[in-house]
Amino acid sequence: MVKFGELLQEHLDKCRECDPDQYVDYEKMKVLLYDNMSTEDFQKMYHTELHKVVTGLHSSAPVIDPQYLIINRQALDKISKKFDKVQKARIRSVNREVANETLRLRLRMLHIDDLPLLDDDLITAELESNTTAPLSSTTVFLAGAISGIVSRTSTAPFDRIKILLQADGTTKKGNPRVAPGSGLIRRTCQYVYKDGGIRGFWRGNLANILKVTPESATKFYLYDYTMRTLYGNKEQLAATDRLTAGCIAGAVSQLVVYPLDVTKTRLAASKSGQFKGIWHCIQMTIRHEGYSAMYKGVRPALAAIIPASGVDLAVYNTLRERYGEREEAAFQRLLESRTMDILQEPDRVDIDLPPPPRSAPPIAWTLAFGAVSATSGAVVAYPLTLIRTKLIAQGMPGHPMQYTGTYDCMMQIFRSGGVRGLYRGIAPALMKTVPAVSIGYGAFEAAKVVMQTVND
Repeated sequence: MVKFGELLQEHLDKCRECDPDQYVDYEKMKVLLYDNMSTEDFQKMYHTELHKVVTGLHSSAPVIDPQYLIINRQALDKISKKFDKVQKARIRSVNREVANETLRLRLRMLHIDDLPLLDDDLITAELESNTTAPLSSTTVFLAGAISGIVSRTSTAPFDRIKILLQADGTTKKGNPRVAPGSGLIRRTCQYVYKDGGIRGFWRGNLANILKVTPESATKFYLYDYTMRTLYGNKEQLAATDRLTAGCIAGAVSQLVVYPLDVTKTRLAASKSGQFKGIWHCIQMTIRHEGYSAMYKGVRPALAAIIPASGVDLAVYNTLRERYGEREEAAFQRLLESRTMDILQEPDRVDIDLPPPPRSAPPIAWTLAFGAVSATSGAVVAYPLTLIRTKLIAQGMPGHPMQYTGTYDCMMQIFRSGGVRGLYRGIAPALMKTVPAVSIGYGAFEAAKVVMQTVND
């Protein structure tokens, strides 16, 4: 009969990409076992090797051996059995309980029973049925779409007010500009309510949803795809890696849906009854200004979205990763503490082991990370967003043609209002952007969890 140690060594010799340091040192434990080691010393060694397995599961270099868990579990069990036999002890049952519970919790309810050491089909089936698979591209895309719908509908009133302030379209009588000053946001809200009632705050929201759903889905999908394609093999991601992926995702998603962005902006800036709906707005825009009007302001839009999206996604995912690292470190410390408790009282099996870290941050942290990332991106890109809105709105009733292009628009704003003029309307913009992005990230994380649960 082939001995376990020989099978283990043969397996490691065949697996060229396996790291032997991540496996239980079975031969070393066996040598020490026959050297009359005490029960306490054996337990310390046992838990050191068990901790090595747990650490290997979360190593930056992923374990690629599908038999990793079974081999190490059996090595720990067999060495405990040998100790019981040699020392006439009764610790194997306690060690089995500790190992099973530790691995089960670490792998989110994975339970490993004794399986044949080299039975690939059984081992692979056990692992595939109990481990969390990477998110599919379809899941990321659909979660991004849901994120866009939820976030934009929730914050549509803020978006309407922001656009009116940016476009100078707020009126009292006729259509004169309202001079900036105290109560400007309040007067804008009064105008919107008087013009269209409560529904007026959601004017243009259908166009906004039609625009933001594919945009959000495309942005999250492209960010995920870019990170996996360009940086999937990197052990440590730099901030510039996330920034680059975010810029690419933002630029492409903006180009895909820009005509709907123009439509949404014009509907939000229009008076009640000016357009009958989305299609009528598109028809009237093309009839009076040509097809090029559907991409009016695209240059400042791209110039704004690239840094905004890049900063937003980079900041959020960096904060999310740092949170995960902190949670993992806390888990490891608690696991070591509980392990020491077991070492001190090896006969106890009622010591609770810590649950593994969450796969996603709690909703409160997700909203907080989204608020920070949204504010960072908005402050960086707001002047260009303002220019884009003014270029889109000009030519509509109440918004005469004033600007010949991006540079002319920027200089006129600067001459009339200075740097503060470039940030006109940023308060309602942040009132809309911060909750929209925060809710969007919260919806995105929740949708991923739900779809993963359904798929499982």
